[in-house]
Amino acid sequence: MAVSPISLQQVLQRLSRPFSLSSVKMTVIPESPAGGLAAKQQGIPPHAQKATFAAGCFWGVEHIYRRRFGNGKGLLDASVATVVGNPSYQPTVKSVQDRQAVSLPHSLFFGLSSEDHIGRCHCAVDVRDTMADLYSLACLSIETDAEAVEVIYDPTIVSYQQLVEFFYSMHDPTTKDRQGADTGTQYRSAVFAHNEEQLRIAKSVTDQVSRRWWKAPVTTELNPPDQWQWWTAEAYHQLYLEKNPTGYVCPAQ
Repeated sequence: MAVSPISLQQVLQRLSRPFSLSSVKMTVIPESPAGGLAAKQQGIPPHAQKATFAAGCFWGVEHIYRRRFGNGKGLLDASVATVVGNPSYQPTVKSVQDRQAVSLPHSLFFGLSSEDHIGRCHCAVDVRDTMADLYSLACLSIETDAEAVEVIYDPTIVSYQQLVEFFYSMHDPTTKDRQGADTGTQYRSAVFAHNEEQLRIAKSVTDQVSRRWWKAPVTTELNPPDQWQWWTAEAYHQLYLEKNPTGYVCPAQ
């Protein structure tokens, strides 16, 4: 059965019916070592915080967060990556150790094309010459990897609670391991907390969303801090829909 993409109009309709979480206060959350971009980048204030989400194709998730919270509305930067559920996982492939273009483990199971989005596949390099090694390694990691977006935000402008609420409004968290036509565990719905306060807020918002917004059970994974590892995606994937406005349209949009 075909699944219709979620439109921007549907997103706005969900945001027009917000709920109040009186027990969740807007707080400045301490920086965590987990995550991709460092908060000390040029132009990023020291009080900036990180939020990490998986909601299907990371091209679309990054793009829609930039559209909603960019231009002075709290988002300072965003990047896409593969998040591995096992923080101790350290991939090694002898035949690609010298291939600087390969960012492991992200390139392992996202296809062979450098230009196309093929079903559930993304890839910025051609790895056919190392497929035997890559295939065996991919089989070990595919069940724990997820396409994810890291948002660096100003907590004095937008709260973590607001980012989580938006996360639930811009994708369908009831379709396990799928968003639209993109199917696979890498497209699952997940929140990756950077600290215990984020995890508490995510649990509270998830409970409210489950009871008020969705009729089917919410399948979103809530991952505690230090239980996941961030692997930054290739430059090809960063700001993809900004660079390719007529390219692949993700279900998240």
